[in-house]
Amino acid sequence: MIGAVIIATDSASGGNGNGHGGGKQLALISPTYVLESAIKPFLKVSLKPVILVLGKDYHRILNVLKTPREVKVVIHRRPERGFPSAVSVGLQSLPSEIEGAVIARGDHVLESRTLEKLIRYFEEESAKSRGGRKIVVPLYHGKRGFPWVIATSLKKEISRFEEDLTLGSFLKAYKKEVLTVPVEGLET
Repeated sequence: MIGAVIIATDSASGGNGNGHGGGKQLALISPTYVLESAIKPFLKVSLKPVILVLGKDYHRILNVLKTPREVKVVIHRRPERGFPSAVSVGLQSLPSEIEGAVIARGDHVLESRTLEKLIRYFEEESAKSRGGRKIVVPLYHGKRGFPWVIATSLKKEISRFEEDLTLGSFLKAYKKEVLTVPVEGLET
């Protein structure tokens, strides 16, 4: 089974990481907020569970956001520790039977077909007899991006990186585990 971890702390949306303000995810895309629109594709492709990691601004987001009941909200009490710490909190919130997780940012509205393609590649890698690669990353116009699909067996490795983790440094450290998948579009 594959779940999802959507990071909606300021550090995930290019904010200063102090966890205040709601960032880009509270911008309106008429008639909904960016974060509401960002969550929809994950529900459409039936990822379960969908974990939404919020920072210190959680009360502000929850006051305006219509969070679907299928989404489990997890509060990251130390968002100033950055994106990798939020990813770690989200991964730790997944049930033990979950084998993989889509890691996404709450300020990116994705196309369902992009998610489906990345998940399909991850499932194909997982089904290989010796176990395939554990990280699937989209490649768009020659650049790696989000979301990535990661085996939950790498939870401890991500938590070790914590504040020093960037997408690039983690992927570099685990380059033998990375499968890069060309995609046509990341955002709608």
